[in-house]
Amino acid sequence: MPAFDRDSGQIPQRRAWSLAASSSQGRGQKRALLRPGLRPQRIRLQARSRRLHRRLASASIKRKIERSGTRNTVRCVRCAGSRRTVPIAFDGRPLMTLLNTLRLAPLALGLALASTAHAAAPELDVKGGSPVLRIGDQAPAYTVKVGYPDGRISQTELLAGESLAIAPDAGKALADGYYRIEMTPILGVTQRGDAANLLSADQEKSRPQGNTISTGFRVANGQLISAEAKEPMLAQAGKSDQDNGLMKDQVIIDDLIVDGSACIGTDCANGENFGFDTLRLKENNTRIKFDDTSNSGSFPFVDWQLTANESDNGGLNKFSIDDVTNAKIPFTIEANARSNSLYVKNSGRIGIGTNLPAVQVHQKDGNTPTYRLEQDGSSGFSAQTWDVAGNETNFFIRDVTNGSKLPFKIIPNAPNNALYVAASGNVGLSTASPASLLHLRGAGSVLPRITLENADATGDNWLFDVSDNHDFRISVNGTGVQEFLLDDAGNLTITGTLTTAMGNTCAAGCDRVFSEDYALEGIDEHASMMWQNRYLPAVGPTDENARSINITAKIGGMLNELEKAHIYIEQLHRRLNELEAKLNDK
Repeated sequence: MPAFDRDSGQIPQRRAWSLAASSSQGRGQKRALLRPGLRPQRIRLQARSRRLHRRLASASIKRKIERSGTRNTVRCVRCAGSRRTVPIAFDGRPLMTLLNTLRLAPLALGLALASTAHAAAPELDVKGGSPVLRIGDQAPAYTVKVGYPDGRISQTELLAGESLAIAPDAGKALADGYYRIEMTPILGVTQRGDAANLLSADQEKSRPQGNTISTGFRVANGQLISAEAKEPMLAQAGKSDQDNGLMKDQVIIDDLIVDGSACIGTDCANGENFGFDTLRLKENNTRIKFDDTSNSGSFPFVDWQLTANESDNGGLNKFSIDDVTNAKIPFTIEANARSNSLYVKNSGRIGIGTNLPAVQVHQKDGNTPTYRLEQDGSSGFSAQTWDVAGNETNFFIRDVTNGSKLPFKIIPNAPNNALYVAASGNVGLSTASPASLLHLRGAGSVLPRITLENADATGDNWLFDVSDNHDFRISVNGTGVQEFLLDDAGNLTITGTLTTAMGNTCAAGCDRVFSEDYALEGIDEHASMMWQNRYLPAVGPTDENARSINITAKIGGMLNELEKAHIYIEQLHRRLNELEAKLNDK
């Protein structure tokens, strides 16, 4: 990938590279590492070198392939005398290839890709003066976040093979500063079911985890800084790690005690002013490596490293703890991070932005302190992000993924037990002792009220409340007119018509008695049942001491008996007329 010339703003022609193997690297030079602290592996160069040499032959530039020592490196032979070298390392991780590409070292990228099963890794290119991120095919898709120098964060999802241009507004250049890029592979789209379908904790940990790729680039004076630029070397006292240096390696086989201060590094000066420093590392590429030589499977063996600042031109000013063996950086502090960004008190309490944590985790910020819970899709589940935050206006939960909706809010000075969920599952509103699934209690002089608001064009609202004299009321639109009023004596008053609808409200037949096929008992038969049972047959018995009566059934039975009575009256009236007619004929 062509480098970007920050002085001319142009993309120069591709530089020529050659393979070299050296036993050491210049300690005073910044190195373009595939990953800071990555331990190079020994590889056999014969076949790969021949293939790579054939690929480079068309450039018509002199190349040289050398082998010496134990460390294999890629060296730029046309970098203005630069002695910077790039370790070759292979472990199949897309992180290394992307980092190397972002540092504008194209040949090393090609070497690293040789071990990734020919899957195209993400890479950063420069087109029209703007960085273009090209997504490879090592995952079906990626979630890509770009952090801008002004603090803005943009997020998008790209499918394999797509690209993302990081371009400024029309007529403007990219703002100066460091641009952070985080890429998370999306391994699939799955949603968890209910608790019965969840994996156990151990199974959940064993799910595949996509490697999140974190890197970036720097822009200065509107131009992308090339990672290949060489940093001028200061005057050096010598190089104790090179056989041809001014001084040979020194081996001390006994304890070494220094009564005073010690300076280590190529830029240490004779008569160094230590101040209060006991140990000082002084050069332009400072590292402290913990190289564990354990070779038994039962002993810990992971190598660690303390890293101060990235090695590449335009890289981050930061302090990191590197897991060298596993090529991970679990802890990083960027330069100019505010005081007390992370503070652990002697009580074990953790302060974020404060050195006086009052609880186990205490976050302090001047504007809406927020915790983010982000499921990034790297384990195969659908991506989802939640924010939990609070300020002087409200405490809220924000659904970032779905338009930053706020499904839950609490306003400052809300009363005690405004929302209470008991162990039984009962929910209390203004009560800590809910006696039912939903228990509403008025606070002080405030009467309990439930409002059902219609959000459509009509805007009708139903209000359910309790009055001072314990009347339960239902009204519409707050007009003060009760559509329904039930007092504490049990008296019910309604405005309008009462209609009951509960199953078969006229089981006795009602209007069916007027049908010709209805088996209507005679007057004598009906009278016999009535006097024998001492109730109307269709109405049924009514207990004088009953606490409740089924009014709907009673009314249906009474209607049936009333209709029968009118039929009997009509029958008797007809007989009476017939008898009167006979009497008149005599």
